Amino acid sequence: MRFLRHLILALALASPGAALAHEVSSPKGMVVLTVSGDVAHYNRGPALEDGRDFLSKFDITFDKAMEFDLAGLAALEQGEITRQIYPDVFEGTFTGPKLAAVLEAAGVSGSTVWAMALDGYSSEIPADNIVSQDPILATHLDGVPLGIGTFGPTTVVFPVSEDPEVNEVTKRMLPWATFYLEVE
Repeated sequence: MRFLRHLILALALASPGAALAHEVSSPKGMVVLTVSGDVAHYNRGPALEDGRDFLSKFDITFDKAMEFDLAGLAALEQGEITRQIYPDVFEGTFTGPKLAAVLEAAGVSGSTVWAMALDGYSSEIPADNIVSQDPILATHLDGVPLGIGTFGPTTVVFPVSEDPEVNEVTKRMLPWATFYLEVE
């Protein structure tokens, strides 16, 4: 089943226009994540460009996007990864939806995901890494919700690999305080 899910995600990410675009219901709680770019499912119209939208502070524009609140993220397939974020500081168990499930919910059709943190840091996450390593979009650390200032509202987390080179690559793909994903 896992292989089939990965195959479907890989095909969706590799074939533009794989799904028909359609609007889905809006979140009822506070929005913690916005996904834009090559999305087929959306619940938000264009980003505001007049400064009334936090996204405009990063020159982020789009025609449509998929927004998630914590309940929407909790409804997706969940994962758990135990790892150290800072070397030799602490180890914790991160939980939250699988990144592949978030992208599937947005109906993505692209080959790269750009994850952006609240401080403006962004990282490029190739679809191949999502399929092969199964990262999560953590919403909790050791059972406690991630808040602003504690890696939240969400954080992309990759599992630790036995290959040190893979760990070096994925370390750059861990934007803390992730609030925005753009699919190209």
